[in-house]
Amino acid sequence: MSEEKEIEGKTTATGKQSSAGIVGRFLSVFDVMGEHSMKQIVLSLPFILFLLLLAFLHIANNNLAEQYVRKINRAEKELKMYRWQYMTVSSKLMKVTKQSEIAKRVEENGLKELRQAPMIVEVQNNKASTK
Repeated sequence: MSEEKEIEGKTTATGKQSSAGIVGRFLSVFDVMGEHSMKQIVLSLPFILFLLLLAFLHIANNNLAEQYVRKINRAEKELKMYRWQYMTVSSKLMKVTKQSEIAKRVEENGLKELRQAPMIVEVQNNKASTK
């Protein structure tokens, strides 16, 4: 009987392992109730915790990146809004500062636009000498 167990674990004469040996090894890896698997779990606990830490950092990094993308999108929308406001205000200013628009506003106050060139008045200084 002991020879049969040795033969199950070893390869046969053809070079293949018996199916009972492969299944036995496979089930021994997943032996939850056994002492061997508990030791493996305890020994691999730091690695499992490390993997959990990496998963946590990955999730946190993804959330942070999504927040930055949202902030960038919000800032781009604000920039577009301010750009449109700038273009609106600058076009209104260009319209208001036209010579014809200024003439209309000044006419409301009773002033009229000159239709001829202004006259130049020259003043000569007369020095009166007192003795």
